[in-house]
Amino acid sequence: MKYLVFTINSFRLALDINKVVEIVIPGVGSSTSPEKILAEKSMKYQDKQIPIIIVADYLFNIPADSSEDFRIILCELDGKLLGLLVDNADEIIRLSQDRIKSTEKCSPLIKTDFLDGKFVEDEKEIYIVATDKILSVVKAV
Repeated sequence: MKYLVFTINSFRLALDINKVVEIVIPGVGSSTSPEKILAEKSMKYQDKQIPIIIVADYLFNIPADSSEDFRIILCELDGKLLGLLVDNADEIIRLSQDRIKSTEKCSPLIKTDFLDGKFVEDEKEIYIVATDKILSVVKAV
């Protein structure tokens, strides 16, 4: 499987590339400013208002960095378009399922409720985000 790797609070995370529609840099080529996205937790995309999930709020036991330099990963999950606010998105990796390990032994700063596993190479960890669990949060709101 291919995964889009992104960063939040210096943690490296990934999600299934097949769910990704686009990566948006707020304020660049879009009519929505970073300040407005943070305030409203939504953005206009192709004449539709899209909900924005601040992923750090669900993944970490530490306060989220409130930087206005961020990216929005637009994802289609169960036919619903939503944006995931991340610090940066920078590479695509290919992993076989057998290379994804349990999150039992991971940093106490990260919550495992929204993770499907982790990939470790050269002592660097990339956590696989469970998009279905993030979608359940959106449905509950």
